[in-house]
Amino acid sequence: MWSGVFLFVAGVLALACTVVTGNTFTVTSSSCTGSGSFVEALNSANANPGFDTIEFMGVSEVDAVNCPAVSPNPLSALGTTYGYVNDSVIIKGNGVKMVGSQLFVTSGGLITPLDGSCPSTSTSTDVIVRYTYGFLYIDGPNVNVTIQNMTIFEHEYILRTTSDCDNCSIILDSVNATRIIPIVSCLSSSAVTTSTLTC
Repeated sequence: MWSGVFLFVAGVLALACTVVTGNTFTVTSSSCTGSGSFVEALNSANANPGFDTIEFMGVSEVDAVNCPAVSPNPLSALGTTYGYVNDSVIIKGNGVKMVGSQLFVTSGGLITPLDGSCPSTSTSTDVIVRYTYGFLYIDGPNVNVTIQNMTIFEHEYILRTTSDCDNCSIILDSVNATRIIPIVSCLSSSAVTTSTLTC
């Protein structure tokens, strides 16, 4: 009788002590993909249950211009991203700058004006030269994302979430977003244009 009770209690203790812990994935490359890259770290964090940390170490800039879209793409063509998050994560930028490029030329010769122009409309005569996908897409529910000490320059958007992102939280801590100009996703009513945002 006592041994049965002991085994039952031991089993309960074993279940109570099973804790999912997060890992730290380090970004050491200025390239967007490949070994030590930001996208590789995101993929690793998504595959690992728990609240993970992605930390940039020894990297001052990441060339985000040629970052490939998430594949398979969870979004429509108007919301393409290169950073996909489906589990809680802290991204410690340590001063890194994610360098994109949003460039279009109007029929009047203006280069990427911040006047609300949308070169993606069917009637536009503007020419899109190049653009950088959105920084992060958060696929909830119950996903908590903190971005710290980072500059995001010339991207389609900073972040978007699924419509069912219940109990999600997003914290921007010492984040400088400069020239976030939706030139492809500007057809969407949720697009936001900003010259500078500092949090």
